[in-house]
Amino acid sequence: GLYKQWYQRRVAITAGGDNSSLLGAYSQWQGYHKLPYWESDEANTLNGTEGLFFAPNLQPNKSVTTFVDDLFRSNPMEYIGEEEVLGITSYKYQIPMYVLKNATQNPLNSGFNSYGPSGLMNLTAAVNAPVMASKPSFLDAESWLIDEVVGLYPPNRNMDTNIWIEPHTGVLTKAIKQLQVNVMIEQSDWHGMMSLRKKPRFIPLATIVETGGLDKDLADTLKHKVLKPTPLKCPVA
Repeated sequence: GLYKQWYQRRVAITAGGDNSSLLGAYSQWQGYHKLPYWESDEANTLNGTEGLFFAPNLQPNKSVTTFVDDLFRSNPMEYIGEEEVLGITSYKYQIPMYVLKNATQNPLNSGFNSYGPSGLMNLTAAVNAPVMASKPSFLDAESWLIDEVVGLYPPNRNMDTNIWIEPHTGVLTKAIKQLQVNVMIEQSDWHGMMSLRKKPRFIPLATIVETGGLDKDLADTLKHKVLKPTPLKCPVA
């Protein structure tokens, strides 16, 4: 991830025990049982898995939750349909729109200090710098953000973050994480370009794309040794 050079990653996850819905969920991250960055208990609650596997027996139309190191927060992913991945029927998920709304449109996001334009995630409290994360090319953000930047590709749905999960086992079959990192520049008396500007400007610094998933051999193993039904052998009377 973008900030992983700042720290050695230390996590603890649960084995599920009597509650299979907790399988793989973080119980500790960087020594924290509760995050120290945000402004509400809900925002600081440590939820979700790393994203490599999830609880088994997923149900359609229900969300899953991942913890995203680069965003220092838990992030829900909503179900949007079924797709085949290397011959494996998988549930496809994406970031729901309400996650990106500012606190005026979604008051729950006040816990994440989301008081700027919709479409940005404010990371200032976590990285001690005026850094905002967004989807690439400000996809699903307020339109004026991209209008003020020269050189970005027009936003399209191929720039979204998605994960695909085999629902019976909870195994991740495919993933693509796409993130744009922006810096906020505010009004300044000494900076000529910003001296007369009343609202901040958000300048893209980098776009991060990470992909992963099963290769063909692992997919075949999952299909033929895990998901393939085993015929019952009935004794002959």
